[in-house]
Amino acid sequence: MGLGLMAFAGFANGGTWKEFDQYFRESKFIHVMSLDFLLLSSFAPFWVYNDMTCRRCVDKGSWFIPLSLVPFLGPALYVALRPRLADLPVRIAPVETELGPTDMPK
Repeated sequence: MGLGLMAFAGFANGGTWKEFDQYFRESKFIHVMSLDFLLLSSFAPFWVYNDMTCRRCVDKGSWFIPLSLVPFLGPALYVALRPRLADLPVRIAPVETELGPTDMPK
């Protein structure tokens, strides 16, 4: 679907873009929907990278970041192919707590 949208936009003639421009200026729904789509699509690489660092797989899957720029398809492929959290080793760090004067055990 994402590649289809990009292909449709790439092969559209001038009349189609003029019609979209008219709808973009006149319809608040299309205006907000288009801006929302562009904004969310532009943030997809950030969220893919953020999830990759949480799963510690940045080195193995760095090709997902440019792929995530393709609307729908890139993030969907990442979600389908990323490693499960249950498969990752768990690191347990010691917890250090500081007791205040009112927290002293009695």
